[in-house]
Amino acid sequence: MIYSNFTIRLRDWNRGRFLVEVVSSPVGRMAAPDESTFLRDVVRYLEIMERPRTTQKTHYLDIDDLTEFGQMLGDMLFPQNVRRMLQKSLAAVHRQPDAESGLRIVLQIDAPFLRTIPWEYAYLWEYQHIRENKQETKDLIAAKMAEIDADPIEAGKNGRREQVVAEVRKRVGS
Repeated sequence: MIYSNFTIRLRDWNRGRFLVEVVSSPVGRMAAPDESTFLRDVVRYLEIMERPRTTQKTHYLDIDDLTEFGQMLGDMLFPQNVRRMLQKSLAAVHRQPDAESGLRIVLQIDAPFLRTIPWEYAYLWEYQHIRENKQETKDLIAAKMAEIDADPIEAGKNGRREQVVAEVRKRVGS
């Protein structure tokens, strides 16, 4: 598969706000960055992700929680003009004659605090993959969690998650 990069830069963290700009894409770069606001509800999801996994609902994120969390991250990572460029870039990639082409999202994160956020959970509802494939997605999540639980190195990373939650709380004042 041949990928084109869609590179997003996150910079200038200041009191819960930061700038987001596309620095390269199949359709060019942004003339000026968008401003994004850190959504404080993200902290609640990070805290739940940090808890040891149990069968209690308050100790894990179900598919609806993951979708909501992902939408918050998606809204922060893809403000209006960035999202518009993403849509144009996807259209440009799909117009290429090579059927095996795709778009790779690359993050350049200047602010250390923003590097601690699990941006890989970002979800754009427009693409509907999680909602259309709920059972498949649940199965994939369960399989990945089983891998992490079975691997002592991965399981030991929980301490890092605690650091991330503490850092988020400190930065957003919750």
